[in-house]
Amino acid sequence: DFTDITARLGSFRLEAVAETVVLVDQANATAPVRLDWELGDGTLFDTTGELDLVLVGTEWQVDWEPSIIEASLDPGDVLISERVVAPRAPILGRDGFPLIDNRPVVVVGARRREVDDIAALSRSLGQLIGEDPAEIQAKIAPSPSDTVVTITSGRAEDLAPIETQLMSLPGVVLEPSDFPLPPDDRFARALLGRSAEVTAEIIAGAPELFIAGDIAGRSGLQREYNTRLAGRPGFQVRVERRFPTAPVTPSASAETTAPGQEIQIANPLPCNL
Repeated sequence: DFTDITARLGSFRLEAVAETVVLVDQANATAPVRLDWELGDGTLFDTTGELDLVLVGTEWQVDWEPSIIEASLDPGDVLISERVVAPRAPILGRDGFPLIDNRPVVVVGARRREVDDIAALSRSLGQLIGEDPAEIQAKIAPSPSDTVVTITSGRAEDLAPIETQLMSLPGVVLEPSDFPLPPDDRFARALLGRSAEVTAEIIAGAPELFIAGDIAGRSGLQREYNTRLAGRPGFQVRVERRFPTAPVTPSASAETTAPGQEIQIANPLPCNL
C-alpha cells in the first residue's frame, strides 16, 4: 500500500495534480497525475503516474495501483531516497598530469550466507591477498547472513593476476570501484597525503559534506583542500524492485550534487619526495 511504498523516504509533503480525464468506456476512465514531493530535509522532486477510474454505481472511484505514485512501480516495489557522493576532484601537477585521481580499484568482499567454512575461506583469502586469516575471520564471523562483508580493496591492476582464484572461492564477491590514488603508492606520499574513511573530527568540521563512511583526505594536500576536492553530495530517489528484472532509472536524480574542484601544484615537486 501507499505507506509501504513511501516508508523509506522518511517524512515528506506531497501534492498531486490530475490532468485531463480520458474516458476509456462508459465505466472506465484514466488520467495522468503529477506528484510533487518535498522530503523532510528539503529535497524536492516529482514523479508522474496514471490514475485509473472506475464507475461504481453513480460515483467514479480510483482503482488503486502502485503506478499511480510512479509509472514504473509494480506491486511490492518501494521508493528509496539515497544520498549520492560527489566525484572527488584530482590534484594536478604543473603540466596537468593527475598526481591524485580516481583510479580503478576492486573491493574484495564475502557474501556471508554463501560461506559454510569461514576458517577455510579466511585461510585461502589470506594466502592470496597477504593478510592475516584471523583478522579476515574476525570480519566475516559476526556479520549478518544477508550482508556482503568488505575484506580488502586494491588497485585493479594489482588484483588482476589473482582475480580468477578469488572468484573461485565460495562467497567471494569482487566489486569494481574507484578511489583517489597517486600513480604509484610511493609517489610524493608526504606532500600529497592519503584518503580514507572520514574521522569524527573531519565530519565535525564539515557536516554538510561528510557523513560516516565517506572518503576524505586524511593527510597532506588531500586533507588541506578537503572541502574543495570533495564537492557537494546530492541525492537520488529510485525504485527498489521486489522482483528485480532490469535496472530502473531513478525517479529523481542527484540534482544537487556538485563535483569537487581540482587543485594544481604550480611548482615542480622536490626530487626527494
